[in-house]
Amino acid sequence: MTQMTEMTEMTALAALEPWAQTATTALHGYGLGDAESVLLSLRENAVFRVTSPDGQRKVLRLCRPGYRTIDEIRSEVAWVTALHDDQIVAVPAVYPNLAGELVHTFLQDGIVQAAVLTEYVDGREPTLDDATEVFISLGRLSAQLHAHGAAWLRPEGWTRPIWDIDALVGPGARWGDWRLSRHLTVETASLFTRAELQIRRRLNGPGSDALTTTLVHADLHPGNLLSHDRGLTLIDFDDCGTSWPLWELACAIVNGALDPNLADHWLAGYVSVRELSAADLDTAGSLIMLRTMMVIGWLESHRHAIPDGQAAELVDASTDLAQAYLAGDVGQLS
Repeated sequence: MTQMTEMTEMTALAALEPWAQTATTALHGYGLGDAESVLLSLRENAVFRVTSPDGQRKVLRLCRPGYRTIDEIRSEVAWVTALHDDQIVAVPAVYPNLAGELVHTFLQDGIVQAAVLTEYVDGREPTLDDATEVFISLGRLSAQLHAHGAAWLRPEGWTRPIWDIDALVGPGARWGDWRLSRHLTVETASLFTRAELQIRRRLNGPGSDALTTTLVHADLHPGNLLSHDRGLTLIDFDDCGTSWPLWELACAIVNGALDPNLADHWLAGYVSVRELSAADLDTAGSLIMLRTMMVIGWLESHRHAIPDGQAAELVDASTDLAQAYLAGDVGQLS
């Protein structure tokens, strides 16, 4: 083990300790004070697998203070609960706390902390051995979500982020600013700047506001699917909000292998459930480029938790993508 690896592991353990204490406090609010909790992930939020003494498993999500407001978390849970109750797609059930609330709030070290307890689904991320079927499924699931969101009567006070260009890649981008990446050269920074200007020209035309009102998952890639013998369960609605319908496509493609055929398979799954307009289809290339730049910013803002080589590789790969996008060779769907 290298000194750097030891330091990284020590930092991770130091970060985990207060989350573990908070998990114990949160579980008392559900009558699960004697349950065992094991960390599953620690990125935007801390997610634990919870096992009660009788062997029943659940998932506890501790929402990072300041990342989402309590109203935003309640709004997310309201949609997930509606999807579950309406049996639109398979999503984990959300469990109430002892007071009957689906979002449990409590004070931890003087800070208001929110927690959500959900069903544990015993599945695994689908492999891309059969990428065609996975991306058809992603497209179909996206269409089902969008159709439900369009018809669903949102509760009073419902509020979620609007994922437009400024929120994704502007100087105050919610997930981090791509301009701050340590791996940019003068040349690549100039290239991405020109790509962003072209994105803005293409996506901010007349009537563009009407294209960003779809209720989307906003992070729907293979890593947020659980495959099991009953099919697929969709998880992690933490970033849901309103955006372009094909923002889901960009999220799926950029988190997988950037292969035009995968976009075609996603599209085939989508239109088997719901139509897309010509204006929607015209956004594809710009949204794929937009998602790529957003991820570069996210990797930089999460440099403490992400291998440095991953960010460098994405910047290198994105150079060719940006050149192709500026030449008009990305995202021509039909």
